[in-house]
Amino acid sequence: ATTEIYTFPTRRSSDLGKQPYFMTPADGQIAVFAGLWANWGPEKLLTCSIVTTAAVDDLGLIHDRMPLLLPRSRWDAWLEGPPDASLLAPPPSSEVAGLELRPVGAAVGDVHNDGPELIRRVAAPSLTESGENPVDLTLF
Repeated sequence: ATTEIYTFPTRRSSDLGKQPYFMTPADGQIAVFAGLWANWGPEKLLTCSIVTTAAVDDLGLIHDRMPLLLPRSRWDAWLEGPPDASLLAPPPSSEVAGLELRPVGAAVGDVHNDGPELIRRVAAPSLTESGENPVDLTLF
């Protein structure tokens, strides 16, 4: 399975606190994550999950892991190819470089909030400014 998205949230944890980020393809296109699905239990409940991997490139400055981003060239292999460890290879740097990493306000972390203001850029320390390496083990 794959999961197509336009955006996804994450947080950077450091000694400066938690800073949420809005991530989206800078070109306005979709991003595709590797996913798994199964029918589960006697009711055959359809379940799914997004596969994660170690964060690479600038995403590693925000978090220690990330969804397994699939470039278009890997979609067919993920969906139809035989099982192979190479399917879990991190995405190429060019794919990650195509993501906009936008700091947003803390209101994005509350499910009761909704609206375009949640994805407005806010002032935040540079990703290269000290805070510590990311240690938060949640994506949201």
